[in-house]
Amino acid sequence: VRTKEELNETVGGNPFGGAEGETEGNIYVSFLSAEPTEDAANVLASCQSDVDEYRLKGREVYVRCRGQYGKSLFSNNFLEKKLGVVATTRNWQTVNKLAAMAAE
Repeated sequence: VRTKEELNETVGGNPFGGAEGETEGNIYVSFLSAEPTEDAANVLASCQSDVDEYRLKGREVYVRCRGQYGKSLFSNNFLEKKLGVVATTRNWQTVNKLAAMAAE
């Protein structure tokens, strides 16, 4: 669960640029139940993909997929296992809609 302010920070903190159309690939945000430990973040940092990339920022993981999300190394299940926390992932369009709904 995120507050209106936290959703706004998530949208404003997109490390891959502005709107999805302005970036290369599709953006997803994995909302984590807690901030991962430094050790868990280091384990994730050791994982690389030739196709996709990620940025861990607090309790969010931003993933840019240049292929299909279902085939991405940085899937929801992968992130949960590597970081040791529960996660739920939404595409960039949905994240923006949630932020807009929270603002109303």
